[in-house]
Amino acid sequence: MSANSQPTHKNVVIDLSASPHAKLRSVPVSAVSLEGGYWGDRFRTNAETTIPYEFEMIEEDLFDKFRLAADPAHQPDEPPSPHYRAREANIFRWLEAASFALSHDPDPGLEDLIDRALDIIEPVQDDDGYLHANMAPISLRHLRWSHEDMNELYAAGHLIQGAIAHRRTTGDDRFIKIAVRVADHIHTIFGAGDKEWRPSHPVIEMALVELYRETHDRKYLDLACYFIDHVGTSGMEEIAGHSVVVTFLLCGVIDAYAETGNPAYLETSEKLLRNMVEEKMYVTGALGGRRNGEAMGQPFELPHEHAYAETCAAIGSAMWNWRLLHVDPDARYSDLMELHFYNSVMCGVSLDGKKFFYDNPQSSCGHGYFDPWRVGEMQRGRDYESYRNWIGAPTRQDWFYVDRPEPKHMYRVACCPPNLARTLAELPAYYYSTSEAGVWVHMYNNSTLDWQLEDGTPVAIVQRTEYPWDGRIEIEVKPEQAVEFSVFVRIPGWCRSATATAAGEALAATPGEYL
Repeated sequence: MSANSQPTHKNVVIDLSASPHAKLRSVPVSAVSLEGGYWGDRFRTNAETTIPYEFEMIEEDLFDKFRLAADPAHQPDEPPSPHYRAREANIFRWLEAASFALSHDPDPGLEDLIDRALDIIEPVQDDDGYLHANMAPISLRHLRWSHEDMNELYAAGHLIQGAIAHRRTTGDDRFIKIAVRVADHIHTIFGAGDKEWRPSHPVIEMALVELYRETHDRKYLDLACYFIDHVGTSGMEEIAGHSVVVTFLLCGVIDAYAETGNPAYLETSEKLLRNMVEEKMYVTGALGGRRNGEAMGQPFELPHEHAYAETCAAIGSAMWNWRLLHVDPDARYSDLMELHFYNSVMCGVSLDGKKFFYDNPQSSCGHGYFDPWRVGEMQRGRDYESYRNWIGAPTRQDWFYVDRPEPKHMYRVACCPPNLARTLAELPAYYYSTSEAGVWVHMYNNSTLDWQLEDGTPVAIVQRTEYPWDGRIEIEVKPEQAVEFSVFVRIPGWCRSATATAAGEALAATPGEYL
């Protein structure tokens, strides 16, 4: 992988360095080393096992599809069915995960996998910048941007996010050039603001805000705000609908607030967060009690055995609360973030990193939900009992629906595995932030922050702890030179009491606040 240019800044996940309404600044993934412990072990498994394994699954699932899309002789009469339309985003999520996984150590093998993925993506892009494998053939051009359910914006959003991660980590412009052409094409379609359109699944909003931060081209921020406003975000009175859709939308809302300061964005987000926490969230932090529509249902509609609780929804809320934390430094956001990570995100992947949950029932009687009257769903060669166990398995699966006439994996869109992979690859950035006043400590694990204060003074923060198995945490602060600054340490809201000392002096430590 050759670097064509150097990145404009370190490999942050969200670049708040020039965001006028952000009160905290995020730190780069590469600035934080997780050293063993609960999260260090999972971070290593993700990099060494999960990401290479997912490449194998995605290669089997999607590479032929992209090659066919780039073949001028391939001219189908009609587009794929809805079941096939969302999955190409998996390769872009994987690229984001793989790019951030390069943050700490060179890995020529992983760099080669990234290049192989880009090699099959690049030829699909049309002359006008359009890139969507489902609608690439000339025979389907008349259907482009004809219906929201084609998931064109959904895939494009993940493509843009993957490209930004790739450039920020590697300095290579190859992928970001593809992404900018995609974004410019989308702007030609929607930039005038006169096309009636609701993105089928939000992600394009936060992707466009981040592209604005990366390129400083205002049109991307304006387009993100158009999509946010067009779905009536500011008029929402309760959190409802598809649990991943709404949490991903609200990530984009807070990203846009950090840049614009639009008070309606923050007010709506706060209102919906309160509604979610007080009435629509499991005590585990899981979201989406209604299987029908993978949705948040009525207040307190939180069944256990039939909970949907999609892994991606918990990830969406963790990302949302992380963004809220940076515009309003309140420990309740980091408490929620931690709750999600421990109890409703990590349940989605096995300890060996090769098996996954899509939905996460909060209790099990030995098999998942299955409707015996939907006999048309039964696959050839399976008897009733084996199919019942296959479609509603209460155990993690090695993958989900593969794009073949005879799928060998249980039916789900495989969004959760690469979403988990990218979240774990980005996890170090969630541990710390900076502000003009100093350094903020949000999460706990044996770790080292090697970064700088906002005045440019290099500083290291070292954590030593057995958390979450033990509540004792030692934090050593090592600035390169004598300088006065504050260290804000989160006291978890779940603990009944806490004590803190600095240089032998007792400090007031209140659960649910930053010390």
